[in-house]
Amino acid sequence: APLTVPCPLLALNVALSFAIAPGVRIARRLVDRLFSPESYSVDHSLQALNRGLSSARTTQTLVGNTIDILRRTLRPAHVTVFLRGRGAGFPVFAFDDPAERRIAVPSELADVLEADEIAFRHQLDDAPRVAPHLLDRFRSDLLVPISRAGSCVCMIALTGKESGHPCDGRDLAFIRAAANQIALALPNAAAQDRVEVLQHALEELGETLQMQVTRAAALQE
Repeated sequence: APLTVPCPLLALNVALSFAIAPGVRIARRLVDRLFSPESYSVDHSLQALNRGLSSARTTQTLVGNTIDILRRTLRPAHVTVFLRGRGAGFPVFAFDDPAERRIAVPSELADVLEADEIAFRHQLDDAPRVAPHLLDRFRSDLLVPISRAGSCVCMIALTGKESGHPCDGRDLAFIRAAANQIALALPNAAAQDRVEVLQHALEELGETLQMQVTRAAALQE
C-alpha cells in the first residue's frame, strides 16, 4: 500500500521548512564570512588605498601600503611588486630583492603589459590569457601593469587566493582602478626618493667639510 502522510503533519513540515530556511541561509553566510572573508567594498577599498598612497612619501612606503591593501582586500596567496629596470628589452626585478636580480620579460608577455592589459593565466572574458609558462617565472596567476606616459614602469604579481577561489569581475574592476591610482602616485614617490638621495649626499658632504675644517684647525694650532 502506498505510504500516505496525514495532511496536518505535511502542513507542519512545510511550515517548518519555510521557518528554518532563512535561519539556515543566515548561518551559512556567517560561516562563509568567518572562514572565507572575501566580501569587500570596492569603493571602500579604493578609498583605503588612496589614503595609503597619499601618505606615502617614498616608493618603498608606497609599495608597502599597496601590498598591505591588496592582501587585506583580495587575500592573495602571494603578492610581489616588480620594478622595471634600465636597459634594452623589458628587464624587471622584485622590489624586495636587495640584489635587484633582473628577470627578462618575454616579448609576448611584454606586449600585453605595454598595452596596459592584465596578463591572466586563466581565460576570462575581459582579460587576455597568456601561456602559463610565461607567468611561472614570476610565481603569478596574473600580472597587473602599472603604466605611466604610455609605458609599463612596474607590475604587480598576484598568485591565487588563500581561499582557492578564482578572481572574479569585481576583483578585476578593483585591480584596474587600483593600478590607475598607483600610477598617479608613483611620480611623487619617485621625486621624493630623489630628494632623499640628494639630502643624504648633502649630509655626507657637510660631514666631510666639517672634518676637513677640524683637521685644518688642528694643524694651525
